[in-house]
Amino acid sequence: MKFNQDAGQIGDDLERLKLRIRRCSGIPAPSGAGLRLLDLLKNPNAAVRDFEAVISGDPNLASALLRTADTEVRAQSSHATLRELIMRLGTKGLKSLAWSATMRSSAMMSTRIPGFVDGRFARHSHAVAFLSKYLFARKFHNRPEGNTRWSADEIYLIGLVHDMSYPLLALVAPDVHTRVAFLARKTEVTMSDAFQHIYGQPMTVLTPEIFSKLPSCEELHRAIALMHAPWDYPEEYESLCCVVYADYLATGPLNLATEDWKVGTRLPPEITEGDLLSDTEIDVVNKALEVHFVRCREAA
Repeated sequence: MKFNQDAGQIGDDLERLKLRIRRCSGIPAPSGAGLRLLDLLKNPNAAVRDFEAVISGDPNLASALLRTADTEVRAQSSHATLRELIMRLGTKGLKSLAWSATMRSSAMMSTRIPGFVDGRFARHSHAVAFLSKYLFARKFHNRPEGNTRWSADEIYLIGLVHDMSYPLLALVAPDVHTRVAFLARKTEVTMSDAFQHIYGQPMTVLTPEIFSKLPSCEELHRAIALMHAPWDYPEEYESLCCVVYADYLATGPLNLATEDWKVGTRLPPEITEGDLLSDTEIDVVNKALEVHFVRCREAA
């Protein structure tokens, strides 16, 4: 098996791979209700009743709204109506809800691909999502809102789909997936590191191709594509570093890697000493993760 290629050949191969993804008909279609919600968010004349009509017409979306609404918000009224929850959630919360609903069907592709049925991929994705949200809230809790345009729920979603390229590659290009997995296992690295060795870029560059045609998702595309280089997204550098650190914690210290072989990890240099979790805090977060996994299974 030959791994050495010149830069031009690597670039051509990567572009051909992206083209295969764009042309693939086997990728699950996005949620219609989520797309309608995203369209409404772009419409300056949309009224609350329009959002209520879309959400109430989709049981999964309505249930997600109830789960997404903050406990403190619901505590203001134990009998809050759907319309009241929509108004209290606000634009950021509704956008997160729409993104989540839109991507749910695409995320389910991993359950239909050999090698992903053991739950390792799902556990890793949910762990990174949970940890990203926790680290984000920890970092920005006492800071002015102007430090980031994202909400904790949006960071959770970025963490949830950050490795969607894993099942995507297996679905669209099983030959490439086999090659990458072989090299990763042989050299005891992650799939993304092996992909970068072959193609010159991390596997996360493939994920935005799934959602490239979705409205109002430009920031999400950019965030996922630049996870490996948060310095290229300076206005959200600190936010992205929360996801980078979460991925490291899940893959290494918490032993929740997607890969079923030994993987070497190293702390990303972008993570400062002030961002590090203590051993005690990691233990507490690990226990909270187990509760989160149970809730995710119940909600599935």
